Amino acid sequence: KERLNVAVLTNLFPRIGQAGRGSFVALRLGAIARHVSLSAIVPVSHVPEEQVESHRYSYRVEGVPFRPPRLFCREHRVAHRMLGPVLDFFRAEPDESRPDLIHGHFLVPGGWLAVKVAQELGIASVVTACGSDVNEYPKHDILGDMVRWTLREADGVICVSSALVSGCQEFGAGVATCVIPNG
Repeated sequence: KERLNVAVLTNLFPRIGQAGRGSFVALRLGAIARHVSLSAIVPVSHVPEEQVESHRYSYRVEGVPFRPPRLFCREHRVAHRMLGPVLDFFRAEPDESRPDLIHGHFLVPGGWLAVKVAQELGIASVVTACGSDVNEYPKHDILGDMVRWTLREADGVICVSSALVSGCQEFGAGVATCVIPNG
């Protein structure tokens, strides 16, 4: 049987010059990658010239290919500006490389972007809630709206702890929510 092709959108992932950034995400994805074809799509605002020949490059962390679409910003407060470049990145992929599923790690910006891109491409989306994206972000107008929209529109919701499930449901998770803890 052919393996499911999954693209993970996250801004938390080890990268050149920031090896410890999001290492828990890399470990989690490394475990998942044993069961599916998986790549991490990590929006970045700068790609070091000595590392690349073009705006796309790749390397592996925990066995997971890391591919960063180059952006001019990566702050969650301007996640809507990331949508165009991320969509362009996926549209430029050959059909055989397009994902079957997009998994957004952290509800904003990764989850929000994952759901938007998945809807545009006509594929499924899953989001992972990690903590502050459920416990803090909904207290803010724009971030709260993005969290609630993401939870309503995602095809699946994963929480890293059982304590986050009720928050996700309170903020509108429209599908069954499961727990897959870190570690």
